[in-house]
Amino acid sequence: MNEAYEETVSEAVAVEEYIVPSDTHWTAYGNEPGWRLMILRYKNDSLSYHLLANYGQEIYTGNCLKQEFGADNYSTYALYHADKRSGTAQFTQGKCIDDADQEFEYQLTLTWKENRWNGCANNKITR
Repeated sequence: MNEAYEETVSEAVAVEEYIVPSDTHWTAYGNEPGWRLMILRYKNDSLSYHLLANYGQEIYTGNCLKQEFGADNYSTYALYHADKRSGTAQFTQGKCIDDADQEFEYQLTLTWKENRWNGCANNKITR
């Protein structure tokens, strides 16, 4: 895992006075290419994301907005990088098993720039 990314995420998680309890956060993982997405919700209800892509070669951070579609079984977030929309993360409730046979509570479809990736997610940060 990319050390610079780990430090960025650790710094964000360490500032606990700004972060709501971890059950309002998302952590998602996927393969081919390897990626990890974290969505953080702060006490002032703002949201940010941290995306590690291409096996740790690319790191993106920015603001995100939750988009409501009226369905109880999924949540969608618009991801912004450099003040323009760069992606969408859709979390769908339902069992997901990754390549290591680890079970997750949600499935994720991540659209980032011109790419579309699928992975597994939980609605809390794993530290």
